[in-house]
Amino acid sequence: WLLAEADYLVKLAGKKLWLEGDVKSAIMLLKSADVRISDLADASLLPVRALLAKDIQTLQQVNQVSTESIALSVSALIAQADNLPLDTLKLPDVEAPEVTAELSNDVANWQANLKSSWNAIVDDFISVNKRTAEVTPFISKKEQWLAREQLKFALLNAQQAVMNHQTQLYQQALQQSLDIVISHYALDNIGVEAYIDSIQHLILIDTSRELPKQLDAQQPLAEIIEQRIQTLFAGSQ
Repeated sequence: WLLAEADYLVKLAGKKLWLEGDVKSAIMLLKSADVRISDLADASLLPVRALLAKDIQTLQQVNQVSTESIALSVSALIAQADNLPLDTLKLPDVEAPEVTAELSNDVANWQANLKSSWNAIVDDFISVNKRTAEVTPFISKKEQWLAREQLKFALLNAQQAVMNHQTQLYQQALQQSLDIVISHYALDNIGVEAYIDSIQHLILIDTSRELPKQLDAQQPLAEIIEQRIQTLFAGSQ
C-alpha cells in the first residue's frame, strides 16, 4: 500500500507539473512519495529513490518565478491606465532669440542706437518665444479613449501571456505597452515616469522556463508495483 500511495503521488506530481505548471506542488508530492518508500526500509527500492531525488533536483532548477505576482502587477497597471495624464498638446521647439545689435560709437547712427536700446528695455519686461512649426491641436475625446484602451489591451495580452508561460508574447505585449505610453502620455508627469519604470521592470523579469518531458521515477515505480502484485498473486496460487 505504501508503494501504491507513492505511485499515486508521483502520477499526481506529473499532472500538477504538465497540466497546471505548478512546479512547487510537484516537488512537494515527489518528496512525499520518497517518504512513503523510505518507510518500507527496502534496499531494493534505492534505485527508485535515486530517480526520485534526480526528479526533485531537476524541478528545483526550473525557473520558479511567480507568474501570479507578475499578473497581479500587470493588473494594477491596467487599473491605473485611466488615471494617467495624456499628452494632449504638442508644442514645437522654441526658436533661438535674435542677437541684439551692439551700440555704435558713431553719432550718425543715433537712430539705430535708440532702436537697439528700446528693444533691450522691452525685452527685460516682455518675453516672447517664437515657434514657426505647426502646433499640434488637442487630441479628441475619441482619440484619448482609444489611446487608453490600446494600453489596457496590450497590458491584458501581457497578463494572459505570462499566465500561459508564453515568454515571447509577454515581452512583446509589454514593449507595445511601453511604446503606447511614450507616444501618448505626458512624459514630464511623475506618475507617468513611475508607470514607465514599472513596465520596464516587468520586461526585465525572466519568465522563461523549461519543464522536463517526463519524471524518471514514474515508469520504474509502476513496474515495481506491477511485479510485486504478480508475485503476490503467484504466491497465493
